[in-house]
Amino acid sequence: MPTTPFALEWDEWETWHQTMSKKHPVWYLFHHRIPRIWDRFTQRLSDARWWVLHRVHPKHRYHVVSTGLPPGYHDPDTIILHVAFEQLMRFHKHWDWSGDPQKYAEAHVADIPLDADYRQGVWDHRFGFASDVEELVSYWKNRKESWDTDSMADEEKINEQDEKMLHKLVSIRLGLWN
Repeated sequence: MPTTPFALEWDEWETWHQTMSKKHPVWYLFHHRIPRIWDRFTQRLSDARWWVLHRVHPKHRYHVVSTGLPPGYHDPDTIILHVAFEQLMRFHKHWDWSGDPQKYAEAHVADIPLDADYRQGVWDHRFGFASDVEELVSYWKNRKESWDTDSMADEEKINEQDEKMLHKLVSIRLGLWN
């Protein structure tokens, strides 16, 4: 009974497949052709399943971003601000470190088997990142609560603060992975 080689050169595979399909057609059919056809079929089913899920199931609609705004018209600058901070809130909820940046930092260095200086550097970086996230989350929660009560006199000051916090959020965005 023939066996499939573990490794061959790229051009040798084509020759091997041709030889085996002629010398051992039944074996080749059951060991190579049918499994390959089955894999393609199941992959297409999986692709179709995910195609539907990404368009229908709310949990898998990653391409649709919630703004947290009430229905109606909103200026683009308001939409951008809300989308960015709602994604931050989603990240914060996903990791759920309960307002403790130290807990988040420790979770990210627990599996680092390298020297103590490197671990400390990673811990400092993640602690600083988590502290920034906590600051931004706190700001956004307070900002959302005061959204309807802001007076027009404070609008310039509020816009400056929003701009500053949005810049801070953009500066840490690469750390926002799930």
